[in-house]
Amino acid sequence: MRSKRGKQVLIFAGGGLSHVSGGVGTLLRYLIAEWDRHPSSMPVRVVDTRGPGGPAAALLRFCAAVAILLWDGATARAACAHVHMTTRGSALRKAVLCALARLLGVPVILHLHGADFFDFYDALPAPARRVLRAAMARVGCIVVMGASWRSRLIGLGIPAQRVRVILNGVPAAPLAVSQGGPARILFLGRLGARKGVPELIDALEQVHADCVSPTRSTSGSAGSPTMQADCSLDDADLAAGPLAALDWTATIAGDGDPSPFLARIDAAGLSGRVAMPGWLDQAQASQALAQADMLVLASHHEVMPMAVLEAMARGLAIVTTPVGAVPEFLDHGQTAWLVPPGDVPALARAIASLVASAPTRRRLGEAARRCFADRLDIAIPAAALQALYRQAASGGEPEPAGLARVSGAAS
Repeated sequence: MRSKRGKQVLIFAGGGLSHVSGGVGTLLRYLIAEWDRHPSSMPVRVVDTRGPGGPAAALLRFCAAVAILLWDGATARAACAHVHMTTRGSALRKAVLCALARLLGVPVILHLHGADFFDFYDALPAPARRVLRAAMARVGCIVVMGASWRSRLIGLGIPAQRVRVILNGVPAAPLAVSQGGPARILFLGRLGARKGVPELIDALEQVHADCVSPTRSTSGSAGSPTMQADCSLDDADLAAGPLAALDWTATIAGDGDPSPFLARIDAAGLSGRVAMPGWLDQAQASQALAQADMLVLASHHEVMPMAVLEAMARGLAIVTTPVGAVPEFLDHGQTAWLVPPGDVPALARAIASLVASAPTRRRLGEAARRCFADRLDIAIPAAALQALYRQAASGGEPEPAGLARVSGAAS
């Protein structure tokens, strides 16, 4: 969506629209497809600030991004810069771009990502924290994906009227259709400890070995009050006979090195039940979601996982952890089953119970899909961001009330 003449929004993201950009790239692809449906949308140009390859290639790509900003800024073609910042090298590159845009008089919208962004910030030396905080304080607007992040930024001294909560979104999709036979469990995400893949394999091993009971647990976990009692999960729904009779398969798909996980799967005797196909492109991931019965994501850190949103759009039952912004749009027992991060027995109980009860899967999936339609359809953040672009391009000040209501999040 690039303008041949006239003003355009420059969107800076490491990896651009390629899969190496992770959830940021997925979000941008969805946003651009939505904007292309509306002729009145301001044109955008996505600029890759890192790209694939080693440090030398990354430096060349960043220099090219700087050149684009300099040219569009100097020729007054840049309506504004929408800068997507994560951690480490991304924070340094994007702080430079924000400073350069300000020197050129280009309004800046800074969009924060990265599940461990504030852990990264807190671990920086004090002088580096001051520099990063100053860079954030000087932009026109900061977009975050949850009220907790907004509060944290305000606590750092960022003016409240400059911080917007705009939740991620995904396109509407047809309902997943049960294939019959074994319940199909799906994981989509980068293979690694942060996404809880080791715990997922351990939990599947427990289910396979008949080490858990599918009855309701009310013991909860210390520090997790939302999971003290599964008050909305009906015992009648969950009673489904002995675990030995449960029939299920699992697909653990994503980029990263699968070899250590394949070894664990083999050692646990799960090779006949668990497949690891590697990274799936958008069409393959969509097909996997369409054929699944439930999505499991046991992450330790997240902001707003796209896989969960895509599962909600399909009406899948979801088992996940209440990290990042997840508890701001999913309610335990109502729209998902939330388990504490790292709690393998709780994760195994959740998986076994939903495998055992198709009615419970349907109930949670239908509620999740209604929540998606109300708050998480891609049209909602697409409209909110376009409003920010127009406001920035016109030189307007941020509205004190923010855009939280437009984006479907609490202010």
